[in-house]
Order: sequence, then C-alpha cells, then structure tokens
Amino acid sequence: MKLSYELVPGNKESIVLLHGFLGYKQQWNGLLPFLKGFNLIFIELPGHGNSASQDEPYSIEDLANEINTLIESIGVSKFHAVGHSMGGYVWSAFAKAQSNKLLSLTLINSVGTRDTDQRKEVRNHSLNFIDKYQETYMKMAIGNLFTVQEKSVHKGIIRDMINKAKEMDITSVRHAIVAMRDRPSYSNELSKVKNLIYIAGEEDEVVPLNRIKEEIKLTQGDLFVIACGHMSLVTHPEEIARNMHFIE
Repeated sequence: MKLSYELVPGNKESIVLLHGFLGYKQQWNGLLPFLKGFNLIFIELPGHGNSASQDEPYSIEDLANEINTLIESIGVSKFHAVGHSMGGYVWSAFAKAQSNKLLSLTLINSVGTRDTDQRKEVRNHSLNFIDKYQETYMKMAIGNLFTVQEKSVHKGIIRDMINKAKEMDITSVRHAIVAMRDRPSYSNELSKVKNLIYIAGEEDEVVPLNRIKEEIKLTQGDLFVIACGHMSLVTHPEEIARNMHFIE
C-alpha cells in the first residue's frame, strides 16, 4: 500500500489530516490559514489523490496500521489527528492500538461506530451500481454530500470533486466502499481517547447529527454543530478551526 502524503514543516505540535471517501488533500486548503506554525502531514487514502491504486482488498484497520507505519517513518511520535468522514473511520481504528500517540482526535462529519444496516444497504447498492454507471454514481454520490444551498454556492468545488472522482480507478473505489461497510465499532476505544472532538453538520444526511449524539453517550466526546451538510471541511473551514481546542 503506497500512500501519498505532503509534509508542511512547523515548530508547533504535529497535526495529521485524513480526508474522506472520494476526497484528496487539497480539500484541507481552507484550514491552512488557521494552522500556521503547526507541523502538518496530509495523507491521501488508497487510490485517492496521488496515492497509488490498491489492487487488493483492505480493511479500515489495515489502513490504520499502514498510516501508523508511515507516520513513524516520518519521525512523528505524538500528534493531533483530524479525520473527515472515512478519514475519521480510519482514526477510530488507529485509536484501538495507538491511542497513546494521539494528543487529540477530531472527527469531522464522522463516527467511530459501525455502519447501520440501512447504511450497509446503501453501500451494497453502490457496489452494484458503480460498475455499470461510474460517472453517474460519482455525480450522485458527491452531490449528496452537499445541501441544496451549498450546491448553488460551491459549484466549482463540486465540479472539481466530480472530475477527480471520475479519474479514480474503479477497483480502488470499490475497495474503499467495502472497507467502510465492513468496519467494526470502535466506540470502546474512542471512550479512552483524550480530547475527543466531534464536529457535526446540522444537515448532514450521510452521518446524521442524531447518530453522532447517540455515539457521544458512549464516548463522552465534545460536540460542535455547524449549519452545513457533509462537506464541512470545504464549506465551513473557519468554523471547524474555531472548534479545534488546540488552535489558539
């Protein structure tokens, strides 16, 4: 598994950021003005951005282990972890064995519990649909990440996401869907994480606010709600930064 990453050196603590499904590292650009001075590591998921396509299936835990190896190779021992959607799933798995390395964990539009049965059905439908209608799937999947208002405001962002997604290897897309569908729950592990933060979208239909509220009963994390859909990292970066306690 060959993962692409970008290192932006800084004198402050390290922050490692993981984007979500069908995403890429440039989606964090809106946060950069608020992260000045931090040692930043942007990692791209398999088959996403500049990361190599993944021929073999993998689990979310496999990916967490691979990311741990990568971070160790860079020479970072402790850091703030930030993950959006699928990126948050990976950090939740990371916390199972490596929670001592986390100075904090911020889950953006994400949870640590497994897929609901309804969500698994959606993923299975996607797997059946994507082989025949890849371009249509990308347009639908990405469109569903934004609210009606956001679709009119962020047309350029949505267009770029669709164009990049259409370039992805279909096998990598399928592996990511299966990995998300089959992941276990990590709520017990998250309950042991210090400085656990959830940033939720009030209108997020992918990871609904009510689901995050239910998880917090188990994990005791802090919750911050933004009036947005699923893609808060690109639609509301300033509000995300405002709710990260380690950013002054």
